[in-house]
Amino acid sequence: MDHDSKSEDTHRAVGPNNPPSGPLNVGSGRTRVNLELKYQGLDILLLVTGGKAHIGAVAVWNGQGQEGPVVVAELPGHREGPLADECAEILGRASGRVVVAVVGIHQDNATEQEIAAIVANVRQGAAELAKGLERI
Repeated sequence: MDHDSKSEDTHRAVGPNNPPSGPLNVGSGRTRVNLELKYQGLDILLLVTGGKAHIGAVAVWNGQGQEGPVVVAELPGHREGPLADECAEILGRASGRVVVAVVGIHQDNATEQEIAAIVANVRQGAAELAKGLERI
């Protein structure tokens, strides 16, 4: 796993008054992904990109013990919806906050192995970020 130097922020409580100082990068080469937390008040915005960054899907969780997302919107021709939902759920359950996850990952001619590695890297990054979140 390859992290940029700013990823150490995930080892301290992260919140609106103590935001991470930069993105978390997981993986390398064509399977590298970038996860970045932003705050709007107490609510969390997670941006997940890799390869050619874009918006492929958005998921919203309310973080208050809900079962299932409030909404998942996936653009036609994109497959990031389930991953956006999973990321929003991971952070929502960990923090008790409203979470919006925006995911857009594209690698031309990605193999099945590369896609599996990208998904694993996103899951690992979301889990790392969740460990450091302040719960409300």
